[in-house]
Amino acid sequence: MTISTLAVIVFFMFHIINHTENDVEKMNLGKIARALEELDNCDDMPEFSDEEYNTIDEIREIRNYWCHQYYLDFIYIENHYNREIVFQKVAKKLHYDEYRTYDLFKKTEEMRLIIMRKYR
Repeated sequence: MTISTLAVIVFFMFHIINHTENDVEKMNLGKIARALEELDNCDDMPEFSDEEYNTIDEIREIRNYWCHQYYLDFIYIENHYNREIVFQKVAKKLHYDEYRTYDLFKKTEEMRLIIMRKYR
């Protein structure tokens, strides 16, 4: 969803400077974001603001938590009652992040559309 929108933006910008699709496919989201920012700032006329880079970083943080960390927050708690309490906190975070990712999706989609209109 938001990650694919970001990938489209990054691929498009990499394509402009003759990178291949495979270069981007092999990169993790953090490296893609850094490469995008580096490329964007290379001419001292960036397309994206600091706020937009913060949006991209927020997407990375959410993705990393749900891909790598969430289950570690509760899976090793031996006491069933305590594990359930922590699990419920994680479940609330998931609900909260659902709304955050939708808002971030809207922001990144707007960014993508601006770039696509500009470079078509």
